[in-house]
Amino acid sequence: MKYKKTLIGAGFVGLGLLAGASYVLKQKRDDFKRQQLTQNIRDYFSRMGPIQVLYINSYESDETTTTGGVVLENGRAFEFVYHDGTIDYMEDKR
Repeated sequence: MKYKKTLIGAGFVGLGLLAGASYVLKQKRDDFKRQQLTQNIRDYFSRMGPIQVLYINSYESDETTTTGGVVLENGRAFEFVYHDGTIDYMEDKR
């Protein structure tokens, strides 16, 4: 009986470790995707001039679509939507 309890306890510990490891791996994968996305956006807009500010609207973005904006050093500002590797943007006229 004591052996059975030890095995059950070890099983729960193993499941906890597995869940923790999967959470950490998911976080790392999400961070990597976010960095790639940011770099793709920077590469795209840097052709128009040096970037002063790049921001992401996290409250409007989801897993497939990212929205945000870019301000170039010459003062031009753009709002963009990034979806499936394509960027749609329009210049912000303020």
